[in-house]
Amino acid sequence: MSTTTRVECPNCESVGTLILVNPDYDGPYACWKCHNVYNIVIRAGQVTSAVPTTREEVDRKRTLDKPSALSE
Repeated sequence: MSTTTRVECPNCESVGTLILVNPDYDGPYACWKCHNVYNIVIRAGQVTSAVPTTREEVDRKRTLDKPSALSE
């Protein structure tokens, strides 16, 4: 079962939605209107934190989280 969570952008106050399988989420969110990027935390379907970040930082974190071919 999925959960639809409304996310209000701290910058422009536009409301977007995320459809999540798990009601808890910790990761990037980009506003559909102003395109600002945030690291958001959702607990029990409610946004509890939204910290500004950059697309470059999100990409860097994805690269670091990706399993390395050397670790196999």
